[in-house]
Amino acid sequence: MLNQFKWQAQLKTGQIINQFDIEGKEHQFKEVQDKFNDLVYFKIMNEQGIKIGVNLTSGEIHLNDQVIFDNSKKTNIRLIYFSRHIAELNEFKVEKKETKNFIGFQYLDQDNRNHKVLFSINSNNQIGIHE
Repeated sequence: MLNQFKWQAQLKTGQIINQFDIEGKEHQFKEVQDKFNDLVYFKIMNEQGIKIGVNLTSGEIHLNDQVIFDNSKKTNIRLIYFSRHIAELNEFKVEKKETKNFIGFQYLDQDNRNHKVLFSINSNNQIGIHE
């Protein structure tokens, strides 16, 4: 698949879990889910060098290692990550198909209100921001 994103997770212990290890074996995202309480950093990246990462300790979001989102004080930061296959129809014919990857987090602010910050990126490296 062209421009496919792969994920990488870093745990409190420093352990790195890559979606694909050096032998090419795929690790299931469930391995990360099983260790959510130990997760400190999660990123997706593609072969073109685009990286979007979420720091679950500081509440920052990085694009190519640069901070692009850091808002108010955050607590209870929880990872959001998923992909969607999207098809646009025109008179019942598929006009366009694409896959969008979504990454971000949900958190509580200092007033204990819940917020969600979500970035999307498609196969053309177009980035969207969703709050």
